[in-house]
Amino acid sequence: FVHVLCGITQPLTGEKFYVRSDCPFNFITFTHDKVDVIVTLTRGKSGLISRAVINVNNAKISLENGHIIVEDQSVSVPYNDMYRHIFQYGIYTKMKSRVLPATFSILWQSFGNEISLFWMFNLSLSFCQVDCNPLSYMTSCFSNLEWTMILCRHNVDGFDKRPEIYCPFFNEIAHNCLEFYSEISDWRIKTNCPEPTCPGNLIFQEFGPAFSPICSSSQSDVANSENITTCLCPPGTVLNDLEPGNLCVAPQNCPCVHNGQVLPHGAVLDERCQTCKCQGRDWTCEKKTCPAICTIEGRYVTTFDGKYYTLPGMCKYHAEVGLQKEKYILLKMFEVRIFKSEYTVCNRIISFFASFPPENVTVFWQSSVFVQLHASTGMSLQVRVSPTVQLYLTLPAQEKGQTKGICGNYNDITTDEFISFTSYPESSSEVFAQSWAEPGCTPDHQKCTISQTPAECLYLKDPNGKFAACHSMVTVDSFVEACEQRQCGCSGNKEECLCVVLANYAQACAKQGETVEDWRTVTNCTTKCNHNQKFEYNMQACNRTCRSLSEPDPTCEGVSDPVEGCGCPEGTYLSENSNCVPRIECSCYYGGKVFSALLLCFTIFVDCPVPKTYEHCSELQRTCDALTKPMTGDKLCQSGCFCPNGQYEDHYGNCVPHESCSCVSGEKTYKSGDVVEDNCKTCTCKGGKWTCSSQGCPGKCQVYGNGHYKTFDSKWYHFDGHCQYTLVEDACGRSSGSFSITAESVPCCDAALTCARVIVINLKGEVTLTLEDMNVKENLLQPQSSENVILYSVYTFGLYIEISIPSMGLTVIWDKNTRLTIIADEMLKQKVCGLCGNFDDDETNDLQTRSLVQVTNALEFGNSWKTTTPPCLDAVNETFPCERFSYCAAWAEHRCKALIMDTFTECHGKVDPQYYLEACVKETCSCQFEGKFLGFCTAVAAYADACSRKGTCVNWRTPDLCRTYRSEHNDMYSFSSAQEIKVTY
Repeated sequence: FVHVLCGITQPLTGEKFYVRSDCPFNFITFTHDKVDVIVTLTRGKSGLISRAVINVNNAKISLENGHIIVEDQSVSVPYNDMYRHIFQYGIYTKMKSRVLPATFSILWQSFGNEISLFWMFNLSLSFCQVDCNPLSYMTSCFSNLEWTMILCRHNVDGFDKRPEIYCPFFNEIAHNCLEFYSEISDWRIKTNCPEPTCPGNLIFQEFGPAFSPICSSSQSDVANSENITTCLCPPGTVLNDLEPGNLCVAPQNCPCVHNGQVLPHGAVLDERCQTCKCQGRDWTCEKKTCPAICTIEGRYVTTFDGKYYTLPGMCKYHAEVGLQKEKYILLKMFEVRIFKSEYTVCNRIISFFASFPPENVTVFWQSSVFVQLHASTGMSLQVRVSPTVQLYLTLPAQEKGQTKGICGNYNDITTDEFISFTSYPESSSEVFAQSWAEPGCTPDHQKCTISQTPAECLYLKDPNGKFAACHSMVTVDSFVEACEQRQCGCSGNKEECLCVVLANYAQACAKQGETVEDWRTVTNCTTKCNHNQKFEYNMQACNRTCRSLSEPDPTCEGVSDPVEGCGCPEGTYLSENSNCVPRIECSCYYGGKVFSALLLCFTIFVDCPVPKTYEHCSELQRTCDALTKPMTGDKLCQSGCFCPNGQYEDHYGNCVPHESCSCVSGEKTYKSGDVVEDNCKTCTCKGGKWTCSSQGCPGKCQVYGNGHYKTFDSKWYHFDGHCQYTLVEDACGRSSGSFSITAESVPCCDAALTCARVIVINLKGEVTLTLEDMNVKENLLQPQSSENVILYSVYTFGLYIEISIPSMGLTVIWDKNTRLTIIADEMLKQKVCGLCGNFDDDETNDLQTRSLVQVTNALEFGNSWKTTTPPCLDAVNETFPCERFSYCAAWAEHRCKALIMDTFTECHGKVDPQYYLEACVKETCSCQFEGKFLGFCTAVAAYADACSRKGTCVNWRTPDLCRTYRSEHNDMYSFSSAQEIKVTY
């Protein structure tokens, strides 16, 4: 702890001495864990400190002329980047370096252009020249009053007796006399030193918490801060930190925040799927009945329950919906069977296979590029036919639980979305999708990646672009990825490669009520219209035809989301010649309905082992494998050796009765009667299909690298701010909870990269465990309760530390660097919140802010979970190393393909590598650290961790991938059993 008071210095040893010079001098220099620290002070002619330069690892901060200067730019507080954090601390300003332990910090106070500073270790620069007479009043504080008087007089000589000069000296004396403070508590009266002025309606307090409770959080860490000279809100009020003015208000009058806007108490947020009201800093939300939509855009699918994944190949897939004992079957992305009638979009012409369309289905062109199908049962299908075929299937609520196939099972649970054709709960989206593909489908593992995201794709994320207004309604990340994939290796025209994805995002926005205007012009994606039609971003067919003037228009039935495309401008009508004409030029119509042109689209040995017999042109599919694949109604004859009638060839080549058919899951085959436990389900093979029963299932939240998150409900997103964030807690809008786990990134060789995380586990407000510097440190906050239980246990598993907290249903696994897994028992379902989500089996609502409103933007969501003290700036953008260093992107893509190659083959069916692969490319462009490919190995290790938790241990630390780990004690890496290293409590 170092003080600097004008010419008086109290160094680490506690001895005080006097020195005065206007030359710059090194105040303190040291090295900690390869980090160099130099603090240089310069005094002005008055003898007061006029400039301080704080240099930590060559990252400099200058304090001068009342300004804080970082990299030649004046900044305000709070300020934070990957290396440092500067914030208000009581009446002082405090800086913490992220590359030094938490015990190192700098505290200062500015008076005009002079500085008072304290170094915690604690560095504190203070200045003053004083009238020394009042020191006799504080005699009880000093062991050596005479020496203190001498130091005091040194400061007095030659200087005016101004309060701003001498009062800081007495302030330091009084605050160093805490043992006797009750005797000298009126020191300000004795010395004529006024209390500092507080901003707004805050009240000065000589000793108190550094932070006031604030509006932006119902929780406050004020109890954990040291007592310091401070300004606090009056009792019963909180600081409105969301608006300027430093005003304290009653908690129930706090404003709320949504999409970056501050809204007053009582404000109502009316969105398509929820209505929220601001009530005392939190949103109270009610869900609306929201239509479920399955979206198939090329190979990119979003299920009814909101699960996003990629199809493994351009094959023929099935999605089935049971409805009034009939079925819709979605085939090949452009064939639809409804009520036993079939519709096909072929060469931009709608055809139906029936004598006439059924009475309960209406089919029409919504625009030049969208076909609309409405069923009387409430089903609606939009089909984009140009430049590529894409589907948007909307179902009414009564269809919940009645669907299966590539569109999912529509039960509001995303964690069980991948149910195969044989009813097995698959983990891999590829295995799941293949089970719903017709025979002959071959997966395409060649994932195309590009060296740099195209500007048109990045435009989707532009906060000032045409799509910005939609960011709060539709998350943009998956569309950027799809945009990159379409651009990579593009051999077609620009519209097919790029513009179709931009159109997809615009379409998703339109379905949320946000029509994005004029985006095609700014991205050079303009289209031409035939005849005298006009392009619109919100085109409607309803009452835009000449026929609609003579008879009811069937295109007005049902509710249709707006679509883009060419059509007749308002005030004109589509004639039978596809021209837009004024009303007076329309022909008259009588009776009948609108039908599109018909077009039919076609594609069109013998010794058998007993008991098989040869059959010519058999239409029967007598194999167990055929029972595990969806088939069309078309029966194509096949010739060959077949099992006798009533028997089926199983996967082992034997002829068996139907009930004895074998089953398939992924690439493994199981006999009838086999039982498999996976994904918290127990499944039994019977008759070629699986019958499964559910078990209690823990949630696993995974964090690694530069902010890659997988929530308890298996939602993937990216967020990597520079503050401390709540990963999980059980307070969730209540006044208190029993636990919280927070994390803060620690930088490495690049200021934008994370090399470690500091994890803090708070249990019952009694004890905190800090996971830092590869160790676990315990800090008792208050006397432990009398409960005779083991509160937590700490184990070591080879490279990992595991903390078990059974009474709270938590397990924390840490790799001593960036990788962290939090396992929550089922008892915590719907009782937690934070960056790990709310653990309710529905990933679509995981991005719920601290103020309890659901958002789609990961930045808004992540920023809301900053811990409130110390104050910290919001993250405003995301930049990955590959975007800054495009020259290494191709190398990163090549390296990361290791995740889908032979090394991890056994795991692919258990843990989908898709998301890990995408994260790996982003991580792998990070710098080389101590000779290791840090980013790449972190990403691969994260996938290996997920595999091991599914029972598959992969020997991936090879010379071809990552070096074998060797500890500082020369211990070699291996799989090891747990060792208990500590039990508390």
